[in-house]
Amino acid sequence: MRIGRILRLIVIGILFLLTEVIDGWCDEESARRYVMAYETRVYMLFSLLDRKEVQKELKLTKQQLEEIKRCWRGEDKELEIKLKHLCKKHKEEMGNPLLSEEEKVQLIEQFNKVLDNVIKKYQENRLRNILTLEQWQRLFQLYLQTIGPVAIFSIQEVAESLRLTDSQRKEMKKIISYYHPVLTFLRREFGLAQFNDISLGDTEEEREKTMEALITIIRFVEKRRDEELLGVLSLEQKRKWKCLIGEPLPIVWPPQVLAEKLFEE
Repeated sequence: MRIGRILRLIVIGILFLLTEVIDGWCDEESARRYVMAYETRVYMLFSLLDRKEVQKELKLTKQQLEEIKRCWRGEDKELEIKLKHLCKKHKEEMGNPLLSEEEKVQLIEQFNKVLDNVIKKYQENRLRNILTLEQWQRLFQLYLQTIGPVAIFSIQEVAESLRLTDSQRKEMKKIISYYHPVLTFLRREFGLAQFNDISLGDTEEEREKTMEALITIIRFVEKRRDEELLGVLSLEQKRKWKCLIGEPLPIVWPPQVLAEKLFEE
């Protein structure tokens, strides 16, 4: 048995001891999503639009919802044309007989980044066009609710709106850096619990208990970090933050966040 596996089992054992104490400490009155591998902004916007609570909140029409689904699936002629053009250009560049293997690897990496950025940019712009201005503004509020106070530091437009000082930025960076290693470890273990534990000899019941314990402790750690980040703000900045996130909307997120599929009936 590898050392990492032993360490993981020790940690899980400790988590079970803590479960009764901290269970229920998660925020159940807003869109805040704990135990989340921080996905891209576009992915998280689509994740919100996939939830029934958000569809009702935004009062999406059937036509809007169908257009959102097509956008998510990439079923769009304009996007298809853009991607075909990029692929053709990449194929021509890769066909250069003078390229070394190292240069080919670099070209592939650059192409993947460009492709990813083009898709994300197109999808977000398309969402803006599908939604009304009011719907888009509310969706962005829910997006901020979902990721929580980390947005204050990580999203430039939010930091600028709150007028963070250099001292506050440094303090927030320090807090995030402090919690980052343990959260990275716990999220990794949560992923292993979803996909690998049965193959490592655990029963389905043991796997579920492991996941429940991990979810509990990750929520606890993230909540503590959120509280510390908010503690850096002045009273006026806290008031402004509440305005930015808007009215809280409770959302029941799927428990296995790493395995979810969007817009499937």
